[in-house]
Amino acid sequence: MSRLSSRLGLPIVVAALALTAGLVLAFRPVTPPIDPATQKLVGSYDGIVGPAVLAEPGSWPFPTAKSGEHPLAPVLRWAKSLRGKLVDIQDYTATMVKRERVGKKLLGPEHMALKLRHKPFSVYLRFLAPPDVQGREVIYVAGRNHDKFQVHLPGFQQLLGTIALKPDDPLALTDNRHPITETGVLNLVDRLIEVGDQDIQHADCEVRVWRTTVQGNKAFCIQVDHPRKQPLVLFYRAKIYIDQDRTLPGRQGRDRLPQLV
Repeated sequence: MSRLSSRLGLPIVVAALALTAGLVLAFRPVTPPIDPATQKLVGSYDGIVGPAVLAEPGSWPFPTAKSGEHPLAPVLRWAKSLRGKLVDIQDYTATMVKRERVGKKLLGPEHMALKLRHKPFSVYLRFLAPPDVQGREVIYVAGRNHDKFQVHLPGFQQLLGTIALKPDDPLALTDNRHPITETGVLNLVDRLIEVGDQDIQHADCEVRVWRTTVQGNKAFCIQVDHPRKQPLVLFYRAKIYIDQDRTLPGRQGRDRLPQLV
């Protein structure tokens, strides 16, 4: 398996899977100590992204929009060309950091070691932090095990045995917005293109690009703002972080619409 994570040097922020604490039943979870190597890998969630400076249009990773063109048009052209590069990657490893708002609850960040293969689509996750989920393993191979993913729990929770669930099982989605089948950089880019294609037909927006760092690596932050509430617009603001040297996405963030008029 290739080591894309060593080339990226970025945490891959995409959807993953976390089972609820209800599965622990009456057992007290064991909290293993985090060794120094793992602690360095996990780091601080708040310190992942460095300060940002607005980038001049001529330095953007894509051309600015032409006169009369929708601001998202050049971003979409660039994203679709990027997708062509991603499909040639057979497999990779990465450190994945996930933080989601499920319902009205903003969950804490979770750090995972990820191994992903595109054909057949396969995902392996080993939870690194926080301590209450450290050591949990999740394995999914499309078409195998009745198309269910399998979960191995650490500590005394091992007494529950291997847990198998469908990706869209309500229990699996209790603390997750996305099923495990949407994990990975290629799925992230596909989703960004899908939302962009919708926005370009129904919404006006503003596109800005910032220079920043992600875990110390130079990166562009593409920021898309919708200035007012509009039908079919899901988010007020979206941020996509792109590794500057390798031109690969490494982080995504989205803000729900505030009370705009």
